[in-house]
Amino acid sequence: MDKKEKFIRKLGPKRRKHVFKTIEKILSRQWKHLDIRKLKGYDDAYRVRKGDIRIIFIDKGDDIEVLSIGYRDDDTYKNI
Repeated sequence: MDKKEKFIRKLGPKRRKHVFKTIEKILSRQWKHLDIRKLKGYDDAYRVRKGDIRIIFIDKGDDIEVLSIGYRDDDTYKNI
């Protein structure tokens, strides 16, 4: 089990549902109503803010990879 799965398992059912819906929107490229920002220093890395949870992903043209999911803290953007 990786860190993303472990984090999601620890969430309550309501928050877990919101995170899954946000990930579905990211993967289907429905970014219109998401709080999304391009990360500085990276060509194809983005973050989505959902309350105090951050979802960091890479858009590789025809493929999207979710790198990390976690609460916003000092280590959120370190291991990208």
